[in-house]
Amino acid sequence: MFTRAVLQQGKGGMEDHIAMLCRGLAKKGIDISVITTLHQQGKEYEVLDGVKYYYVGGSKPKKYSADWWGNSVQKFVQLHGETPFDAVHSQSAGGFGFARENLGKKLQIPVVTSLHGTTIDEIQTQLNKLANTHSIRSYSDLLDTLRVFPKMAVQLHSYFFIDSKYLSSSDLIIATSNEQKKKLLKYLHVPEGKIEIIYNAIDEKLFSPSERYVAVKELGVMGKPILLCVARLEREKGVQNAILAMHELLKEYPAALLLIVGDGSYRKSLEELAKRLCVHHSVTFTGFVQFEKLPTYFNACDIFLNPTIRQDGYDLTVLEAMSCERPVIASKIGSMPTAIEHGKDGIMIKPGSVQDLVFAVNGLVADREKAKLIAKAARKKILENFSCESMISKTILAYREAIAMVKKR
Repeated sequence: MFTRAVLQQGKGGMEDHIAMLCRGLAKKGIDISVITTLHQQGKEYEVLDGVKYYYVGGSKPKKYSADWWGNSVQKFVQLHGETPFDAVHSQSAGGFGFARENLGKKLQIPVVTSLHGTTIDEIQTQLNKLANTHSIRSYSDLLDTLRVFPKMAVQLHSYFFIDSKYLSSSDLIIATSNEQKKKLLKYLHVPEGKIEIIYNAIDEKLFSPSERYVAVKELGVMGKPILLCVARLEREKGVQNAILAMHELLKEYPAALLLIVGDGSYRKSLEELAKRLCVHHSVTFTGFVQFEKLPTYFNACDIFLNPTIRQDGYDLTVLEAMSCERPVIASKIGSMPTAIEHGKDGIMIKPGSVQDLVFAVNGLVADREKAKLIAKAARKKILENFSCESMISKTILAYREAIAMVKKR
């Protein structure tokens, strides 16, 4: 497996997904080697949960570069010479170096590629930043908006010169949502026969409903209506819209508390925004929270908020909240409709709309019975469509299908 990032290099949705996938594959008896970027502590190799991890130089941790793509291929060739691989799995553009050398066809090794988003999504995210001018509240916000243009230039280069190469060299492409498949067909011209839809999964046993009273007591937030955001704190994640909504919601619910779990470069701006709006006494930043502790936060909240303006797949935090049987309000953006059916197992709002967010929160607070029904339907959907066992089994079938395709060539 080629990937730019793994959990040992830092927290993230893709990193969580890869860790879960690799653990699951190893438990099923698959011998898996992960080739990734530099480790911050200089490690070159380690084995975790039965998975071999190789940290290769040529780029900063979690970052793509031409040197890393070249060095990752050299590591693959070395390992393949020692024990031949049956298949290659590229996480997004992680395997671009492998594709550039056309090694799949040369070595008769099937290539499966999982997409965690597309450059079309990245370009749309930058356009969303330009459209959401109401969230420009500081000089740093303005600078972030101006950076949209060089970022789009990089993404357009990727669209025209990188994506087509690694996708065309793949024998099978895993789309993680129904919306992503449509984009692959429309914008990247991938043949429909090469696409398999396999939803990303979460640990439905770890993220399970528990008594809210116990969770609230553990966190020390008794007697308060609790709204929760869990996100990497970057402007595109839209947490600022939750803070802006609190300015209105506190007029109706003065005891309400917004918990913001996570960290990132935008945290300082968010804290300053809360102070400017005089809602900082009702907004708590917890910073980074260990993955195993997250279920306590989900189970403590009354409503989970995901007001993102990032155009990508569904955030795993949305699935985790749904799995904990909590009502979710999320932006109708990217692949979110795969995760949420509006009004049935969640509520979707217009991306960037603070007014819609306030209205949705008021609606769920006013109709507790509706909120309970939505929460129960959410847990049911996770068990039926987003379980870890389902994802692992379908991924193994995808490997077998790709191997069969190569044998027929």
